[in-house]
Amino acid sequence: MELLRSDKPIAASRGYFLFVFNALMEFMREVVKHSIRVKVIPNAKRECVEVARDGRFIVSVGVPRAKGLANARMRELLAEHLHVPLAKIVLRGGHTSPTKTVLVVS
Repeated sequence: MELLRSDKPIAASRGYFLFVFNALMEFMREVVKHSIRVKVIPNAKRECVEVARDGRFIVSVGVPRAKGLANARMRELLAEHLHVPLAKIVLRGGHTSPTKTVLVVS
């Protein structure tokens, strides 16, 4: 386990960590293009994606919110509406809330 042992002082390790962290954050700024707010309405009779006046998306899904079914269907409908692959839609926050933050990555 030669890779796990470190003879360097903690300050040098911290400097390397900050360098890698900053490089990763710069990469994420390039990759993440849009952060959108979404309100999900589960158990709807009609599935649709609408844009509210304040700019957030309102997504009506025909499945219950149990076991993440509504979140999965919301991602599918958003991907279809935005014409991007499903893998590009990432649920960032609000997993158990009706109001969610979704990232659309490039």
